[in-house]
Formats: sequence, structure tokens, C-alpha cells
Amino acid sequence: MMQSGAVLINQLRQNPIQVARSLLALSTLITIAATSDKSLFRLVLGAEDVIHCDGVARVGAYCISPSTHIATAMGVVICLWVISGILPRWSALPHAWFAFSLDVAISIPEGGDQVNHNLTFLIVVICILDGRGNGWSLNPGAISMWNEKASLYKWAVSFSLVAIQVQISIIYLHAALGKVAVREWQEGSAFYYIINGQFGLPRIFDSIGAVFSAPVLTVGVSWGVIALELILGIAVLLPNRIRISIITLGVLFHIGIIVAMGLWSFGLAMFACLVILTIKLDNNGYHSILPIIKRGHSPHASNGKQPSAYKNNARMSPELQNE
Repeated sequence: MMQSGAVLINQLRQNPIQVARSLLALSTLITIAATSDKSLFRLVLGAEDVIHCDGVARVGAYCISPSTHIATAMGVVICLWVISGILPRWSALPHAWFAFSLDVAISIPEGGDQVNHNLTFLIVVICILDGRGNGWSLNPGAISMWNEKASLYKWAVSFSLVAIQVQISIIYLHAALGKVAVREWQEGSAFYYIINGQFGLPRIFDSIGAVFSAPVLTVGVSWGVIALELILGIAVLLPNRIRISIITLGVLFHIGIIVAMGLWSFGLAMFACLVILTIKLDNNGYHSILPIIKRGHSPHASNGKQPSAYKNNARMSPELQNE
């Protein structure tokens, strides 16, 4: 169990973009594999399929394919390809294209589809410059290749990462400021309606709803959500330890949304956003600020400085020697 945790953390540190891309692909995969065409492409029950193929939407998968089933099958293959990590340079554009195709084709897109659409396009530059055979590779990891690359490569990757993190910050700040303008959030009753089954919360949680009927609790949680989203919006500016703590709260927050509202695809897309918020750019390239975990050892605290094992290759596991 400890070894599995070490591998996961090291993947997050060395290959955060591959982790984020896989979460985005899984989000799309759940949408297209678990939702019928009737639900995705019809505005009202009993209507004909509604897929508008105007403007740039004409190049989307659901407009160029003879049937929605063929387009969906292409999407499943592309998502599985991305998750496998094989040839990330070549899977980047198909992934971005299908995320765009789904977002513009479905009748009522939700936040997860729009996040997928935006982030997959912004990630393309990073992936095209990743010449590895597999995005999950730890030897070399994404960071390991940094010093071997030309300045133009470093500039392009840095610009893309900053653009992605700015986009994610805008998502959280917009969500927080948007809530402030809604009466239920202003008066602090929004969480009461959410937790008491307004969004399909399983009935086994009725007792939790009763607990949060107390005005003090529901007001506190409602405004706590707004505060958390505001802080997540500026998370990339915070010191490492504080940022990790805030992102951890963000993970729990989105797990709560999945449970309370059933928004699995949205939740996975936002997990991808949180992974990207852990990325830091420095002289060693880009990497997650999560602590290094060597198999069989306790994690090193991440305080903005690399631990001694990071500097002394002789004491490091092989997959981290080139970091």
C-alpha cells in the first residue's frame, strides 16, 4: 500500500500533466459511455436529435461522422489512448479535437465539458513537445528532459502552463463571485437546499441534511464554499505548504459535489484542475509541489526547497535521479 502511494505521488510530481490529461479523458469517457444519445443530443424529451453544425462546429466529430455512434466510438478510443499514456505527442490534438466536438455538440453542456474543451487545447503545446514513448514514464520523467531542451521549448511550455493555471484561477474566482450575486448564497441558505435533496442527494444522507438545517451551520458552510473558491482562485500565488492544504480541501470539496449532486464528469475535470494547480515552475522545469516519497520511506515535507535526496542523486531512486 505504501509502495502504491509512493508511485502515485511520484507520478504526480514527475508527470502531473499526464495525470491531469488522464482525469480529463476519464471525465469525457464517463459522459459518452454512460449517457445515452437521447440525453446528450436532445433539448426536450421526444424531440429529434439536435446537433448544430454551424461555424467551427462543422469540423467536430459529431458533425463529420455519419452517426453519433461512430463519433462516440472514436471518442472512446481517443480517451483510452490518452489514459494509456502512449505517445502523448500524438494523442494531444485528437484529445483536444474530441473534447471540443463534444462540448459544441451536446444540447446542454455542463461545466466539466467546457473545462475539458479549454484545458485540452491549452495542454496541446506541452504534449506536442513531449517526445517520450509514454507519458507515464518516470525514467525519463517529464522534468528529466528539461535541461536537455532549447530555450524556445522552455518558453513555450512555461507560457502554456501559466495560461492553464490562469484559466483555472478564473474558473474558481468566477464561481465564487457569481455565488455572491445570488440571494440564496448571500443569505447563506444555498447549502441547505443542496444537502436536503434538491440535487438528488441519496436518501441515506437525510440525517446529514437534518444536521445542516441549523442556520449557523448552513450559513457557515455556504460562505465557507465561497471563501474556499476564492482562495483556490489565488492558490498558485500561495506558499507551497498552504497551497497543498488548500488543494486538499479542494479535493474534498469536489468529492462532496460528486456525492451531493452526482456530477462525476465535472468532478473529475476539476480534479485535473487541482493537479495542475500543484505544478510549479523553477530552474528544474515543472513539477508538482507534492512531497517526494521514496519507497519504504516517509514523505519529505515540501517547503519550497528540494530535500537533500533531490540534490544527491546517489541517494535517490532511479526514477528521480534526472529530476
